[in-house]
Amino acid sequence: MQQLSQLSDYELVAYIASGFSLLVVRDIVVSSHTVFCANWTVLYGVTIVLISYILGHIIASLSELVLERWFTTKILLPPSINLMKSDSNTPKVSSWKRALFRGYYKPVSANIKSKIDARNTESLEGESLFWGAFIVAKKDENAYTRMYSFLKLYGFCRNMAFVAIIGGISILIDIAIDCLSGQFSSLSDQRFQHAIFALVVAYGMFHRYLMFYRLYSLEVFISYASSKLTVGP
Repeated sequence: MQQLSQLSDYELVAYIASGFSLLVVRDIVVSSHTVFCANWTVLYGVTIVLISYILGHIIASLSELVLERWFTTKILLPPSINLMKSDSNTPKVSSWKRALFRGYYKPVSANIKSKIDARNTESLEGESLFWGAFIVAKKDENAYTRMYSFLKLYGFCRNMAFVAIIGGISILIDIAIDCLSGQFSSLSDQRFQHAIFALVVAYGMFHRYLMFYRLYSLEVFISYASSKLTVGP
């Protein structure tokens, strides 16, 4: 029952909120009235919540694919690598990455790293080391609770960042189409400000996503380093 209550809380925040935000973005981009100036009734409100929930699931899948598995893992490198990096076997971080996401590349302390290295008798690296540490860390109830909290937070921030990116880019494309067709007006200037605001929100939420994603992995490694070494029979 406790897991069900936690799941409901996550769905309310990460799914419905992101799905509803996408409907708001749609209203701004195509001048619809799904949310703004809509004739709100109880039935309509329930329908919007249901649609937002469904859209939230779609957004979560797409944001995981694009922002997490592609951009974060392939371009920025996952926390499992950045936290345990050493100058000898880790590619150097580009200056633009450090400038935009400086805190994301901070490694674990030397003390924690030495404890992890002592336990890592199989010389695992990257994701292999992370999942080996996760198996141990999840056995600690307090650590697992913190890990789950960070998981919910980074999922929410990632999804909202994705919605904001879609909104900002969509508005910019719409403005570009208006300019090419000679229909640029004062409204376009206002929409340009909306696009800039959306992209700023996207950067802010993506930055928070990286922070919580790093903390999630950091909690796994700290719990792994602090756990008692089990000696076989």
